[in-house]
Amino acid sequence: MSSSEAQKQAAYEPNSELEALLAPYVRAAGPRYRTARWLASDFNATTWKIATEVDFEIDWAIRLPDGELLTSKKHAALCETLKCWLIARTHIDTHGGRMYSRHQERLTLKNTLLCIDYFLLHAQDLKVDQFGLAAITTNDLHAFVGTVASNRSPEKTIYKWHVRLTEFLKQRIDDTQRSALEEVLSSDSELSGPIVDESERVTTLSDSDVLAARAWLASANLYKSGYGSFRLVPRSDRLVAEIYQNTLSAKLRRFRLPPELSVGANFRIMTEYPRARVRSERDARMRQRDLFRITDGLSSLNLLRAERLPAPEVDIRSIRNFAKTLDFKVEGRYRTLPQQVVFSALQKAVEYVLQYGDELVDSFLSLAAKALEAGISTFKFAQRADICAYLGPKCKQLNIRAWSIGDTYHLRVTPSNQVEYYAALRSSPGLYEALILLFGSIQVATGILSARRGGELIDLIAGKCLDVSKTRLLFRNRKSGLAEMRNLEARPIPPIVVRFVALLERLQDGLIRLRAMTEHTHLFAPPAYHGDQYIAALNHSSYNAVLDFFADWAQLPLDKDGRRYYPRQHQFRRFFAMLFFWGGGFGGIDTLRWFLGHTNAEHVWHYITESTPGATIRSVAAEWAAYGVKHNTLEAQVLAEELQAHFGTSDFRILDDEALCLHLEDLIEEGRLKIEPQFLDGKNQYRIAVVLSGYARA
Repeated sequence: MSSSEAQKQAAYEPNSELEALLAPYVRAAGPRYRTARWLASDFNATTWKIATEVDFEIDWAIRLPDGELLTSKKHAALCETLKCWLIARTHIDTHGGRMYSRHQERLTLKNTLLCIDYFLLHAQDLKVDQFGLAAITTNDLHAFVGTVASNRSPEKTIYKWHVRLTEFLKQRIDDTQRSALEEVLSSDSELSGPIVDESERVTTLSDSDVLAARAWLASANLYKSGYGSFRLVPRSDRLVAEIYQNTLSAKLRRFRLPPELSVGANFRIMTEYPRARVRSERDARMRQRDLFRITDGLSSLNLLRAERLPAPEVDIRSIRNFAKTLDFKVEGRYRTLPQQVVFSALQKAVEYVLQYGDELVDSFLSLAAKALEAGISTFKFAQRADICAYLGPKCKQLNIRAWSIGDTYHLRVTPSNQVEYYAALRSSPGLYEALILLFGSIQVATGILSARRGGELIDLIAGKCLDVSKTRLLFRNRKSGLAEMRNLEARPIPPIVVRFVALLERLQDGLIRLRAMTEHTHLFAPPAYHGDQYIAALNHSSYNAVLDFFADWAQLPLDKDGRRYYPRQHQFRRFFAMLFFWGGGFGGIDTLRWFLGHTNAEHVWHYITESTPGATIRSVAAEWAAYGVKHNTLEAQVLAEELQAHFGTSDFRILDDEALCLHLEDLIEEGRLKIEPQFLDGKNQYRIAVVLSGYARA
C-alpha cells in the first residue's frame, strides 16, 4: 500500500467508525425496523431466535381465522408489520437513545407480545385477518385498554384461560365416547378422587365433567408428576400450545394449573404451617403503572405508519387519559415483621452458625473428598457408606447419622409423615438438611445485618463479595447503573457477617481444591441434594425455599390465625429503620451503633435514610405509631382527634391494624403527619417526635 493510500485509509477509518456509531440515528433509504440487538435471526426467518436476559423463540407460522398461515403470501404485510412492531419497541426511535438492559428488553418484548396476542385472538372480530392492523379503530384500542386494566393477570384478561380451557375440555369430552372415559376412571381410582371446591377452580366444569376431563387427560397422556400439593398435574404447556395455536407468546407464559384436574390431593406440602401474608391484601385490579407499561407499546405503531406499513393511527395521549379514568388497585404494602420474629430468627441463626458452621463445612468436604476418590457423587457415596466416620464431634451433637432424613425429595415432605419429619429435623437431621440450615442461618444473619436487596444478595459471588479490608460487602446495586452495568458499591457489615461469608467461601474453596468445582459461583448456592453436581443452582425460588426451611426448623412464631412467619429479604431490609424507631421509644440503640460503627444516634439516622427507601421508612414509622395508638401511649393522645374523625371510634384497640397503618402512612405522605427523631444531649440520645397538623373534623 502506498503512503497516499495509507493516508486516505487513515482518514477514512475514523469516519467509518463515526458513521457506524450514528447509523441508528440517521434515517437512511429503505426499510428501517429490520434489525435489533436481541434478534439472532434473519428478519425474514419463520422462527426468530431472541437473545435477551432469557433466550426464547417466536414461531411466526401461526394459523389465522381464515385458515392461512401468518407467514403466507396473503398475510405478508401483516407479518412484516408485527415483526417491525417488536423491533420498533426497543429501537432508538422509541426510547430516545436510552440503553436498555437485557432484562428491560425482555420485559418490553413481553409486553408488546401481549398486545399482539390480543389482536391475534380477536383477529376475526377486528378484521385483522382481512385488513391487517390498519383495521383497528380508536374504539378498538380503548376496548383493549379497558380489557387489560380489568385484572392484573393477562391470563384472565387477554388469554381468558378459564374460558378457553373449559371450552376446549368440553369439546374433547364430547368427542370421546363416555364408555371409554369411564373405563379410564375405573383403571385408576385416584382419578375419581376428591374435587376442590368451586371457588378454587380454574374451569367452570361441573363435577361430572371434571371427572370426564381427568379421564380424557389421562388417556391423552397429558398428566405429569406433580409438585406442591398433587401427585399428578396436567401438562399445561401442551394444553396451552393446543388452545392458543394462533398466538405468538402464550406458550412462553405460565398459566395457572387447574387444581380440580390435578390428582392425588395433598400429596406434598412445602412448609410446616400455612404462610402468614407478606404483603397487604391485594385485589385483582391492575396498577396504573403496569397498564402503561403495556399500552405505551401502542405508540410505536405510529412509527410503522411513517414507514408506510399498514398500522392504525394511535393517539397515545388520548389512550393514557382514557386509562386514567379506569379503576386501578392501590399499591400493596410489604408488612413489617414483628420484632420478636426478627430477633428470634437472628438469635437462632447466629447461634447455629457459631456452634456448628465450621464442622459442617469440614464434614461436607471430607465426605466430598471420599466420594471423588470413589468416582461417584456425594449422594451415592452417602447411600453406600457410613457417613459418621467423616463427621466432627459437634456434628454428632446434632445427631446426624445419614445424608438426609428418610426418603425425602429436596425440602419437601408428605403430610402422612409431616409430624415425624419436622420432629426429626429438629432432633436428628441428615447432613444435607444440616447444611441447608447452615445456609439458611447465614442468609438470615446477612440479610438482617446488611439490609441489602434480595437480588443483590443472590448475585453475590464467593471470593468477590468482600473488600480488601474485609469490613465491607461488595455488591451490584439493583437500582443503579446503565443497562446491565450496575454500580459496584460497598457497605459496612459487622465482623460476624464477614466471618459467615468467609465460611461459605471456604466451602467453595475446598470443592475447587478437590476439583469438584472449576470456579466460584453464587455465595448462597446451597449443596445439591443428589446428582453429579456438588453445588445446586441458585435463584429466587431456591433462595426463599432455604429461608422457609430455616423458619420451620427455628419454629418462628405464628400469627393470630395460626400461620407461620416465613420471612423474605425485603422484610429484613426494614430492620434498621424498625429498630431505630423502637429503640427511641423503648430503650437505647447501642447495639445498632456498635454495628454501624457510628458514635452517635444522628449518624445512625443518616445512615438509615441514605440506605433505606423513603417508602419503607414511612411504612415503619406508621406501624410504630400504630403500636403506640393501640397501647395508649403518647401517640394515641396526639392522634386521637384525627383517628376518631376518620374511624368513628375512640376505642383504638378495636381498629384493624392494616387499616390503621395505611391511614397513618397516607397522612405522612400528605405531609400532615411527621414522625421523626429529635436528637438530644450532644446527639447521643434521641426521642421520636409525632406532630400532626390540620386536624380532620367530623
